[in-house]
Amino acid sequence: MSASTFRRLIRFIAPYQRQVLFNLVFTVLATGSALLGPVFLQAGIDRYLLDFTHADAARAGILVVSAIYLANLLAGWGSPWSRYAVRSPSVRTP
Repeated sequence: MSASTFRRLIRFIAPYQRQVLFNLVFTVLATGSALLGPVFLQAGIDRYLLDFTHADAARAGILVVSAIYLANLLAGWGSPWSRYAVRSPSVRTP
């Protein structure tokens, strides 16, 4: 994309700066969250299933990692809602 095209695009986006910034931040957060999901599962398996000494400690660790993963999934599920939360009042949908 050329610089002149980018400058024209910025002029069109200017009235919606808050919404664009909000969506950009949440897009980055959602992408990071989606990439971290498997890391949580790996940590749970490596720390609490493969190398455990006590069953109670393993159960508690898996519960914590599962809760973190569930929160991650719920955050990803709720992220499409953010599109409607920041919609401009001038935009009407049928």
